[in-house]
Amino acid sequence: MAEPVETIVAADILVNAVGEIAQHEIADMHPFPICHTCLRTSHSLGWCELVADIWNMIQETSYSPADATKAITYFRSLIETRTFKKEQLREERVITYLNCLSWAASHGPTPLRLEALSVLGKAAEVSVPIAAAVKPVISRSLMQSPPHTGEWGNADDRYYFAKAVSVSMGEWTGRYAARELALAGTSEVRSKEVWAELALTNCASIAEAITEIAAGLNSSDASAAEDPLTPFRRLTRACDSLIGPLRASELPAGSGLGAALRSMFSLPPVSHTSEFVKAREATALSAIDLIITILRLRAETLFEQDMYRAVSVPLGWWKPATPPLVIDERANRVANLAVDALLIVARQGHRDVELRRAIAAALGSKRVDEIASKKATADPGLLPEISYWLSTGRDLQAASRNETLGELLDQEMDELIARLAIERRRFEMTPSDIRQIGDDIEAFEPVHASTIKNVGTHLDVLGQSIDTMLRKRGILVSPERDETIRYDPRSHEASKPMATSTEARVVVPGAIKSSPGRPPVILVKAIVK
Repeated sequence: MAEPVETIVAADILVNAVGEIAQHEIADMHPFPICHTCLRTSHSLGWCELVADIWNMIQETSYSPADATKAITYFRSLIETRTFKKEQLREERVITYLNCLSWAASHGPTPLRLEALSVLGKAAEVSVPIAAAVKPVISRSLMQSPPHTGEWGNADDRYYFAKAVSVSMGEWTGRYAARELALAGTSEVRSKEVWAELALTNCASIAEAITEIAAGLNSSDASAAEDPLTPFRRLTRACDSLIGPLRASELPAGSGLGAALRSMFSLPPVSHTSEFVKAREATALSAIDLIITILRLRAETLFEQDMYRAVSVPLGWWKPATPPLVIDERANRVANLAVDALLIVARQGHRDVELRRAIAAALGSKRVDEIASKKATADPGLLPEISYWLSTGRDLQAASRNETLGELLDQEMDELIARLAIERRRFEMTPSDIRQIGDDIEAFEPVHASTIKNVGTHLDVLGQSIDTMLRKRGILVSPERDETIRYDPRSHEASKPMATSTEARVVVPGAIKSSPGRPPVILVKAIVK
């Protein structure tokens, strides 16, 4: 269980100050809840006020850097030889050196302060009881933001310094961790993982964390690197370190995330050496993978135009050449996510024109059109004009129509349908007659009988379709075959010269179209004799 820092760090003073009560707390190692910000307790208000006074005494105690160096050396030896046990927390020497480390972590020179925090962070990893004693010391020493590490220490020192900072709950922790993540050495892996997790845990949003990382990568400290490939390697490490914690983070995306990513990816040009080509490809992969992770985990970012403009930054590192296939595949994944976002809006009958335009400009019109066309074709529920817009980015133009030409085309169609109906009427047999023939020969020719009956059935269906078209277009077959009429050259066609009004018999029926509000139109003249 957590042992308050006051019980350990100031144990010798507390014993003399509070007598048997304090001795009981220390001897039995029973913790009591303390708020390390206000030093208030639900157990004993008087006890914590005394502890606060004692802590102030400790802070005012005069230690020298030499004392702190001794304390650091002592604790390093205990940790490295694995001889640091919880029983030693009661020893006067350990208590004194903890007090000294507390002073160094709070008030020492920058290198000494960083080293003291690193040692305390490493000590907190030894065991749970020691962590319970050390973490309050770290927390009190980190009431204010520590200096940045810069070039201080090796990878191991910086990792345990990061572990120490992870104890703090200060408001500065997230921004500080983001800046350290940006400036960490390219060979560091463990400390970057800690900084990434701290940044995404303590910042207000992903956008805030990315903004701080971008500021660190673009700072004078980062640009002063001797190796021109260092900025690319730092960006690669930063992106790779963020992806894991992002999958488990509930941090909101925040506003301006796309713009922050664009700033983060803005790197200076470098000569096209073979080493640079490899570093550029690795960095572009990490950068685009980070964007893909954010787009998949935070749906609202799919509709942010700057997210796709951020993708265009690493893609532009190859201009005017073409990126490698592996980079192109990543760009296709982003394009698929982007088109899915457009499709969500399109299914509701809306068009986000600005978003599609930004996606096409960032990822290439050809790529976006091909992917969008496939998705639009596979979704029959889209309106025709929406489907066309999604596929091409352009509005579907209404077909220009000449009214006179339209009427002529309609009349030709009516005439074709009328002739089809007339030819059916000229057929001597009905579908029922054909089916009856099939039934009659079935005993002798079963195979052919089945074919004949199928013909009858299909003719029946054809007749129903023709009747439907006739009703829909207002066409009437008239006069009927064998009907007696008075010859009229405007409506009839005679097989030989005939006087008007002469009685005649219809040989081939005619067809008339009736439209509301308009006179009947003769589509096909009946043939009479």
